[in-house]
Amino acid sequence: CSNIGVTKLAEEMRVKPSAITPVINRLIDLELVSRYHSKEDRRKVNIELTAKGEQVIEEANEIVQKMIAHFFSCYEPKDQEQFLKLFKKLDANI
Repeated sequence: CSNIGVTKLAEEMRVKPSAITPVINRLIDLELVSRYHSKEDRRKVNIELTAKGEQVIEEANEIVQKMIAHFFSCYEPKDQEQFLKLFKKLDANI
């Protein structure tokens, strides 16, 4: 399982750590993540996905993949490839 510091997660989401705390608390209540203090520096708080959290993410990814396949099934493979190229360019510039 991978873990991330609360401060780093807040930075990645472009919010203050205090704003992300209620979200983390809710995820803990749902048993999707766990929170613990770093062994190296007790001031640092890390969160980690639980097995249940990993399962939820896996299921969500499967749903997204099915939706994408459904939405693009009406397009020719050539058009799908063009969209993918454009999307990769967009992603590289974000």
